[in-house]
Amino acid sequence: MNRDEMFTTARRELGHIPKGAFPQGLLRSNYWMMRLNSLGRKREYPDDPLQLIERAAADVHLFDPSATLEYDRDFFRKQSGRG
Repeated sequence: MNRDEMFTTARRELGHIPKGAFPQGLLRSNYWMMRLNSLGRKREYPDDPLQLIERAAADVHLFDPSATLEYDRDFFRKQSGRG
């Protein structure tokens, strides 16, 4: 996958994670970085959007355990082939 395709994929998926207060922004930021990595050649993360959003949310909850995070769970399940 070339760079433009990577960014297009990540942007499309990021559209399913609403903007919001700091914890929500942190979720979006974490997902963005993990997703770009997962689409690259030297990946450290799996190419699985559902796994990545869940991991990004878990990371945010380490910082703020009471954070209420929003994302389109059905979309990410379908993207992972589990929906």
